[in-house]
Amino acid sequence: MTRATTRIALSFKDRLRDRRRSLLAGLRLRFGGFCHHAIQRYLELEAHSAVSKRPRLTADDIEGLKDHQVREVDNSWERRSRGIITDDNLHSGRDQYTEIAARMVRLIEEQGIKSVVNVGSRVDTSAAYLAKRYPGVRFVSVDIQDNLEEHNSLLERSPNWSLVSGYALDLFERGELDGEAVIFSSTACLFTNRELRLYLDAIKARFLLFNEPHALSLRGLSPVRNPDALDPKVSSVSSLSPLLLGGVSFFVHNYCRILEEHGYRVLESEVTMAANASKYRPRHVVLAERTGWSGGG
Repeated sequence: MTRATTRIALSFKDRLRDRRRSLLAGLRLRFGGFCHHAIQRYLELEAHSAVSKRPRLTADDIEGLKDHQVREVDNSWERRSRGIITDDNLHSGRDQYTEIAARMVRLIEEQGIKSVVNVGSRVDTSAAYLAKRYPGVRFVSVDIQDNLEEHNSLLERSPNWSLVSGYALDLFERGELDGEAVIFSSTACLFTNRELRLYLDAIKARFLLFNEPHALSLRGLSPVRNPDALDPKVSSVSSLSPLLLGGVSFFVHNYCRILEEHGYRVLESEVTMAANASKYRPRHVVLAERTGWSGGG
């Protein structure tokens, strides 16, 4: 089988924009007194990637995440949800939410997809838009916190869109979640390599769509590391310098190789620039189809 390759679809302007954003983030951290937090977060992720006995979240991890995310429902989050509403103008920009919706429109209309699960959705503006546009398709938004209803309270609800609280890996393994298409957007970047592989073992979907932040490289003129060059068996942390990432570190994966190892054929793989909260950052978008699909979901 021919191996998939990732296209780096970034203009010179995109690269300069991202480098400028990174440097400004670093300056803000230096003068804002958050350097310690940034380095601590990076070291925590590095340590987590080396702990082979923890391929999944523990009960304590889950409770800690719930406590943190419940506190994030406030006025600023409500204003943000209003600002990322998805509508019919799917090709007007390159924000991550319209990117998801545009690709799901293609799958629904060209492949006849009837069920979609969005893992780690929290505020799921894509599902709010798509459920209204396609009343015959079932949409499920799943995230770990208990107050998903509150997080999504400003969005228009359709009867074919449901919210599920819980650890998605447990739910997939128990057969309580299923869909012909499964979306990960700014979610798989929080998984170690082993946890990502457990998800791929448990999910029986026909299509998988990843829309994840991608790592910067400080070597050479190009700010983007080619994801195809990463070791597919290792949890790589996003940058050697968390300060240049604004204190946000995450895991990056060789999605093409990992998906192929789990029986998927990569249809598209592209590193592009997309807006997230009005800040443009590189994102790795991957669409894959299960080989030998025979129905389900």
